[in-house]
Parts: sequence; structure tokens; C-alpha cells
Amino acid sequence: MFCGRLRLLCRNNWSTCLNNADCRLYFGYVSIIGILVNVLIFWVISVCFILGHISYIVGFVALPLGTVFGALTSLLVRYIIAIVKLAAAVPYGAIYTKENLFGYWLVLVYIIFILCYVFRSKEGFRPAIPLCLAAISLCCVIFSTGFWAENDTGSFTAVDVGQEQSLILTYGDATAVIFCGGKGKNVNAVDKVSGFLLGSGRQTVDVLLLTHFDDVHVNGVERLMSRVDVKKLVIPDDPYYKAEREEILKFANKMGVEVYIIKEDATIEADELKIKAYTSFSQDEPSLIYLGCIENFEALVSGDAGISEEQEFIAAHDLPDAEFFVAGHHGSKTSSSQEMLNALRAEYAVVSSGYNTYGHPTKEALERFSAAGMEIFRTDQLGDVIFKIAG
Repeated sequence: MFCGRLRLLCRNNWSTCLNNADCRLYFGYVSIIGILVNVLIFWVISVCFILGHISYIVGFVALPLGTVFGALTSLLVRYIIAIVKLAAAVPYGAIYTKENLFGYWLVLVYIIFILCYVFRSKEGFRPAIPLCLAAISLCCVIFSTGFWAENDTGSFTAVDVGQEQSLILTYGDATAVIFCGGKGKNVNAVDKVSGFLLGSGRQTVDVLLLTHFDDVHVNGVERLMSRVDVKKLVIPDDPYYKAEREEILKFANKMGVEVYIIKEDATIEADELKIKAYTSFSQDEPSLIYLGCIENFEALVSGDAGISEEQEFIAAHDLPDAEFFVAGHHGSKTSSSQEMLNALRAEYAVVSSGYNTYGHPTKEALERFSAAGMEIFRTDQLGDVIFKIAG
């Protein structure tokens, strides 16, 4: 009877997978081991509900006996949590299909199943053949994705996360994320960034850098550290956002993440990636300005620094000729000053913005970029903006 239920569960799961290709492509990921996880925990969930009600009722009559049933329920719940944690730790247990080879692989799998069903033998449809072909092709995609990541000659990506900002720098296996976003009203920056990384074969982030502790900019940090393996966390020395800071530090310690609190200008390295962290001059909201360096390619990220902070910053530092400038405060008119643009002499300006009521990017900021001869790229118009660096 029990084996029959498991076979029925497997058939239902395969039917669900085949009937929801569009949903999986839409949400951007598909679980490879979801069927196995369902088999392992599906039956336990029903038992937990039953035992929970029994322990509640019996506890009114005989508390010690109700405690026994409660302990048994707790044990089964721990079993479910353990299976879920184990499944979440399996590499490529879930694959992300947005704009990468895994998306094409998923389409290929459905084509394989359809062809195998149409041209099935007289004995009927045998799923072993399409399953083997799907597994072999998945291994090829994983190998190819890993090979391309290892041989990456450098890239700088402004991920389209709406009215937030998340930037990714890569060189070979090295990965750095300047993460200034969380769960917004229209888009979840964490899901977008982690999906982009995992879909590119990058399970590890060597360094995660925060500009400041405003809740809108950091409320997804813990979720990101749960989704990918973060090695180092760089944060400003901010005494004002104590609650947010302590919560992030506590979670980073739990995940074994090495934390760097920047009190003065410093350089953080991850293989060939070099990121210079500059302390800002703001007394109300201490933050960090970053200069990402990949060989001779340099990109400046000023975060939400205002014009007065930018002016003080360029007066105190001898800046290089950067190729790339990320518009301050999503293209606000109170950021990206003419003095900053003149000092950087950057060729490209990237504006990370989405739907908002602030008017970002503002006409004043866009005109300053144009006057400086900069080519403008906007995530609200183009989606992800990816610069590939060759030599």
C-alpha cells in the first residue's frame, strides 16, 4: 500500500513537472531533486498534523501523555527540517534558468520527452531513456558553465533589481558583489542576484560589500548569505544603525563569514579582483565608496553619496581615469556632480533604477552624463547591463 502511494506520488510529480514548464521558466528556477524530497517528507507532513492534533487533545486529559505525543511530533518536524537543509546544500539541486544555458537545457528536456513519447515503441513509453539523456545533457551544461566561469576574463554587471542596486564583478573563479538591495515592492533583489550567480555556475561569493546600513539597502543580506557561500563581508563603521548592523553581524558569524569593518581606506582582494573601499565624509549616515579594479578596468560605485560628499571625496583622493561610473543614488539630481564626473573622466554611466515616485533618473543627472561625453546605460530600459572585459 505504501509503495503504491509512493509510485502515485512520483507519477503526480512527473505530471506536474511536464505540465508546468512555463511556470518554471517564468519563476526562473527548477528543482532537480524536488521529487526525491517530496518522497522523503510528503508522508511525514500528514503524520505530523495528525500527531499534533492528538497531542493537543490528549494533553487536556493527561499532560504527560500529551507531552509524549508532542515530543514525537517534534522529532518528525526535525526530520523534515534536516531533509530540507540537506537538499538545499546539494550543488545544482535547483538550477536557475534565466538567460543562461540551464534555460536552454530545460527546453531541451521537454523536447526529449515529447520526442521519446511520440516515437515510443510498441511496448509503450519508457521514461528511462529520456531521463538518461536529460541527466547526460545536464552534466554537459554544468561542465560548460563551470569551464566558462573559470576562464572568465572579467565582467562587471549591474543586475536589474528595480529601484535598488546590485553589482557583480567577476574574474575567473573570483566573484565580488556590491550589494545594495533587498526585497522591494516590485522585485526581489536577492532572488535576482542569487539566480544570476548560480545560473552562471558561481556557488561562492568571495567578497560581499555593503555601502551603508539603510534598511532598504540591506534587508536582503541575510537571505543572500543563505543562498550562496559568502567568504568575506565588508561593511562601514556605522554607529547609527546599530540594530541592522548587529543583526547582520550575528548572522554572518553564524554562517562563518569573515567580516571586515572599514574604518579607514582599504583594499580588498579576491584573486585578480581588487576593490578599494573609501570611507565617506557623511556624519549622518557613514557609508563606503568603492572602486572596483579588474586589470586596467576600473569602475566607481558611490552608493547614495550626495554632491557635497562627492566634492570632499575627490578633494581628498587622486582618482584614476575610470571606464565605468555607477550613477549615485539611482540618478538623483543631488548626486553624480559635475566635479565627480570631471575627476573620473569615465566613458560609461550606468543607472540602476526602476519604477519610483522620485523621478529617478532625473533630467539634471542625465544631462550631466551627456555633457561629460558618457554613454548611458539604464537598467530600467535595458535590464541587466553586462560589461565583458577582454585583456
